[in-house]
Formats: sequence, structure tokens, C-alpha cells
Amino acid sequence: INLQRQVAALLARHIYWHTQWGQSVQVHEQVVYQIAYAPVVAVAQYLADYAEQLAINTLKQRLAALAQWHGEHGFADGFWHPFLGVDHLLAMLLVGVWSVLNARKVWLAPAVFVVLLTIGAVLGQNGIAVPMLEPLAATSVLVLGAMLALPFRPALPAALAVIGGFALVHGMAHGGELATGSTILAGVVLGSVALHAVGMIFAHAVLRTRPQLAVCLGQFTALIGGGLVLSTVL
Repeated sequence: INLQRQVAALLARHIYWHTQWGQSVQVHEQVVYQIAYAPVVAVAQYLADYAEQLAINTLKQRLAALAQWHGEHGFADGFWHPFLGVDHLLAMLLVGVWSVLNARKVWLAPAVFVVLLTIGAVLGQNGIAVPMLEPLAATSVLVLGAMLALPFRPALPAALAVIGGFALVHGMAHGGELATGSTILAGVVLGSVALHAVGMIFAHAVLRTRPQLAVCLGQFTALIGGGLVLSTVL
């Protein structure tokens, strides 16, 4: 955030220098405020828009600030990253819930997910990803919700294959969005474990004795997943 504010300050100076008589200063202040708290992608987009208007040294300074921000992701950035996307959040919670309600070894599905998530994240950090990554991540919510709502228990190997495949997808998405390094990767893994644990605790405390509620939860999250899939393809 501090580095983003520094970039915003540079942009504010540029806006001040380039403000012409009759222009609304309030509009420029709003742009700077949004940039200060926007994702780094938004700042990069702003720089791309103004690339032809800025002096080369000014542009270098601002791009260097962006590069520094991107390279300084740490453990906390990785830990909270799974919490920030609806598809990531729901998928990991659902894996924890499903494992308690459908597997004798309740730790097996989350363990498979975490291992393959880690592999996927390393691949993503190195620029390796499957096509249609975002729609696939959204599809995971649809499929996992449907698995929870099924009136029968799917075969464990098949269920683990599905869960593991989606774990790779989510890992690639995390790795592609964040910087390289073992510290941030450890944060992503532990954040994912925390979400699995929350799902497992919820299933133990609430859903084990309320199977109909579990079915309704699966149906509801499957509908959310369908909406997420549509939002990525339309």
C-alpha cells in the first residue's frame, strides 16, 4: 500500500503539472485516490495510457516503483490471497466440507488439494498455465457444489481426481497473479489450509447432523459457481 501511495503521489504530481485552466481539480483528485488504493494492474493501465505523454525518465521511475511493489509480495500477501477471490474462497471451503461429509479419511481431500495447489502455484510462478484458467477456476465452484449436493457418494478416486485437477488450476491462478518466491508460496499454502480447516469445522459442527442443509448448501454454491462461469465467458 505504501508503494502504491508513492506511485499515486508521482501521478498526482504529473496531474498537477498537466492540469489546464478550466479543468476540474476534483476529478483529478478522485483519479489519484482511486489509483492509491487500486490493484497494481490499474496503476499499470494508467501508465500505459500516459506512456506517450510522459518523459522517459518519469516513466522509468514509475515503472520501477511498480516493479518494486510487485517484487515485494510477502507471506501475508500470499496468505490472504485465497480469501480475496470468490472462486478461490468457495472452492477451498467446499473441499473441507465435502471431505468431512463424504470421506472416512477427512484429511485426504484437503491434503491432495494442497499438494497439487502447491505444484500449480510453482508452475504459475514460472509462467506455465492451462488455457481458460479463470473459467476453469469458476467451474470448480460449480462442480464442487454439485458434488456436495449429489444424492450419492461418488467414488473416492474419481472425486480426488476432480479435486486435484481443480487444485492445479487454482494454484496456477495464484502463482500467475503473485510474485515468485518461497515465502509468498508458503503464505498461499497456509491460507488454503486455513480455509479447508474452516470448511471442515463448519461441516463437523453444523452439517453432519443436517444432511438436507448440506444438500441445500451444495445447490446454492453450485448456482453461484454457474454465475461465476457465465461472468468469465460473457
